[in-house]
Amino acid sequence: MAEILGPDGRPYRKQQLLEDLVSPSVTGVRQAWSIGSVASTLTPGRLVALLQAAAQGDIHDYLVMAEEMEEKDAHYSAVLGTRKRAISGLPVVVEAASDDARDTALAEEIRSLTDAPEFSELVDDMLDALGKGFSAAEINWKSQARRLAPAGYTWCDPRWFLFDQDTGRKLLLRTDAAPNGEPIPPGKLVVHTPRLKSGLPIRGGIARLAAVSYLCKAYTLKDWMRYAEVFGMPLRIGRYGPGAKPDDIAVLRRAVSQIASDAAAVLPESMKIEFQEIANAAGGAELFSTLAEYLDKQISK
Repeated sequence: MAEILGPDGRPYRKQQLLEDLVSPSVTGVRQAWSIGSVASTLTPGRLVALLQAAAQGDIHDYLVMAEEMEEKDAHYSAVLGTRKRAISGLPVVVEAASDDARDTALAEEIRSLTDAPEFSELVDDMLDALGKGFSAAEINWKSQARRLAPAGYTWCDPRWFLFDQDTGRKLLLRTDAAPNGEPIPPGKLVVHTPRLKSGLPIRGGIARLAAVSYLCKAYTLKDWMRYAEVFGMPLRIGRYGPGAKPDDIAVLRRAVSQIASDAAAVLPESMKIEFQEIANAAGGAELFSTLAEYLDKQISK
């Protein structure tokens, strides 16, 4: 079989191409299951620290947050999905470099790869880079009739990679032997780093730009739910006489609390509970919805 030369002119090692390079493990630095959560405990201070760490090469928590943003924010997931489908829905066109017979045959060979069902899945996986700044998939090579061809593509969890400290642009693979990353053999991965903005790839993901809006919206929704839980409910006021003892006051306090949950309470005849209707604060409910809609519009832009 003829040698396959890489961009640097050096031949690829066939056996290295056929071996699995990126695979998960139960333990070690490449675990399949997510470890912990970032979005559920996100605060303004932690978000600032997380984004600063990602800009300096510590990208693990940022990637976890970017993944959770797509799972927890329906609007962000929808608009990001729309952008992905706008690309994945386009037809794939392969044109020969010239009318030369060799170029025409090569173009036809490439068309056989792009027409395969696995290629559309590869495109979808590569579009994961829009949110996170990069995406990688391993080529599953097969040897058939004295030639190598892709049998499929396996998406790789971005948490298994990091960028080199010298340039911030060269993608490295984390391994148990090299947790700080080691070079990736040529011909094993398809890597996509969309040029959404100039600068380091990790700073170009949409998740970095939308993170502040995501955090503010999370606080808004949480406060809105608290507001909706008690809005319109009558204020329960317990009254006791001037001679009430601490034990009597405790009984009244429990009675007021039980009315909320059990709709029933027992208290002495000398005590009473009143229900005070709360006036509707003008624009109170609209405050939260307006803020949430504003933040959604910024993400959509």
